[in-house]
Amino acid sequence: MKALTVTAPFASYARGDQITDADKIKSVLETNPNEVVAVNLPDAPAQSGKDAPQASSQS
Repeated sequence: MKALTVTAPFASYARGDQITDADKIKSVLETNPNEVVAVNLPDAPAQSGKDAPQASSQS
C-alpha cells in the first residue's frame, strides 16, 4: 500500500503521521511535498481468531 510519512509538521499532521488516503496523498504532494516521504506499507496482516479463514488439513 502506498502512503506518505510526515517528516516535518504541517497543517494538522505531526512528524511520523502516515497518510494513506489517495485523495489526501495527492493534495499533500501538491501543497507540501517537502514535508513528506513516499513509502510502501505492507498489506494488512491476515486475520486471526474465529473470523480467520480456516486452513484445510489433508491427512
